Amino acid sequence: MMSKFPTIQSDESNIFMICISVHWKDNPNPLKQICFVDVKTTSDSRWTMIIYGF
Repeated sequence: MMSKFPTIQSDESNIFMICISVHWKDNPNPLKQICFVDVKTTSDSRWTMIIYGF
């Protein structure tokens, strides 16, 4: 159980993100990991980041 949750830093802070990972049947290692975000974010080599709407 989580004991601490994130808090809002300011009323102007807002981000939208949807992520998905694609796996082959019965294999826990992802074939592809994709995130859709609406603001520029720090890159992660494990994920394909698609930035839209900025």
